[in-house]
Amino acid sequence: MRVLIIGGTSGYGLGVVEYLLDHVAGEVVAASRSSKSHTIDVRKPSSVRQFFMDQRTPFDVVVYSAGLAHGNDYLADKDLYLLKDVFDVNTIGLANVLKYAFMHLEQTKGHFIHIGSIAAYFTYAGAVDYCAAKAASNSIMKGIRYEWLGTGIRTTSIEIGLGDTNFQTNRYKGDQAKAAKHFEGVRQINPYHLGEVVKNIINLPAYLNMDEIILKPLDQVTHGVSTKNLKK
Repeated sequence: MRVLIIGGTSGYGLGVVEYLLDHVAGEVVAASRSSKSHTIDVRKPSSVRQFFMDQRTPFDVVVYSAGLAHGNDYLADKDLYLLKDVFDVNTIGLANVLKYAFMHLEQTKGHFIHIGSIAAYFTYAGAVDYCAAKAASNSIMKGIRYEWLGTGIRTTSIEIGLGDTNFQTNRYKGDQAKAAKHFEGVRQINPYHLGEVVKNIINLPAYLNMDEIILKPLDQVTHGVSTKNLKK
């Protein structure tokens, strides 16, 4: 089995890479914009196209784990360049990868897995751009299920909650105090354990398709509703 993890050098993607390396026979490729050996910039169609064209052996599984957010400013105060960047990575990047991964997965009757966010369903103030981008990505994945019907390719969205990753720290440009407010009192998802979820999805019988999973910590119901603000 040949598995590609886009966004596989940090965060959830890195956890998935580490778990699959320990538990799945075959090759696991971690690709990202910062990778020296497997470089891909999902915001640039030419980069995505070249990456897939350069592969001599097609991938059996492609996992899209690239994503970002910028701060928690209200839309009226948001830098429009940063807003565009959120959509370019979370939504347009996903579409770019789906377009060029298809030629691989059609050959292998493979599996495309998107690591999204519960923000696709639960919008909150200060992140309307991020939530909209994730909702659009969720819609893209639902549409691809229709478009790829009959090809033998399986597709799955994992809409995920708070995780023990660098996502929030990056969001606040290294401000640990701001990042900590998001997950105070919550036992976050271990990225390595997400890898176990991915492995189980991959190993389902080939005639079954897990369209979507919503995966959250037990301590979290939605944004801002968790054990840290539980009232007796």
